Amino acid sequence: NGTPPSENPPGWEHAQDLNQVQDIWVRGHLLSEKLGGPGLAWNLVPMLKTNNSQMSAGPEADAKEKIANHKILYYKARVDLHSGEEPISHFPKDIFIEWAEIGSSGHENSKSLHLPQSAPPLTIEGVSYNLNEAGRPTLMDKFGLSDGFARDIIYVRGAYANGKFNGLGALDSYMSKYYKNTLEPGTTFTQEKFSNYEKNCDSLCNKLGSDEKLKIE
Repeated sequence: NGTPPSENPPGWEHAQDLNQVQDIWVRGHLLSEKLGGPGLAWNLVPMLKTNNSQMSAGPEADAKEKIANHKILYYKARVDLHSGEEPISHFPKDIFIEWAEIGSSGHENSKSLHLPQSAPPLTIEGVSYNLNEAGRPTLMDKFGLSDGFARDIIYVRGAYANGKFNGLGALDSYMSKYYKNTLEPGTTFTQEKFSNYEKNCDSLCNKLGSDEKLKIE
């Protein structure tokens, strides 16, 4: 069995400082605790909470199901770090996870997950808020979104946008389709809810345009 974090990976002290302003960093397992990964520094990186959730919903959940069905697994994690000086150079720029079943013919049913992460600021004064990395409290507090709209953005971002909206136009495209029921056949959003989305989107555009600390990248 794996263990929860018991050591700090390089860069974690800086992540804790940044969390005092915006609580988005965790000590993330590269090999999940649920899959036997130890909570030791070599298996941990400063990871965005949103990416940690994708790890849990993707490789972890799928691998646990395969293990329960007595499958033998291949699992590989690779981390590319940001360039530059410490502590920024301790933070992942990209995390790549690959996993598959090992069968008689080699790897079968292979899957992969790519988790990009923006470079953190050097100081807490430089903290900005990226809609693609924000959780529900930040979306509500900093971006001024309603609870329901924040939840919908997080859902669509993870389920359909690969964890990241490539700009405001992409967000509007995905969310418009979601509220028009074209992303998920069988859903029953009303015209009233779509009109409410348009108002929320206008408000979000205004916030992004008036506050330089708010980003979508």
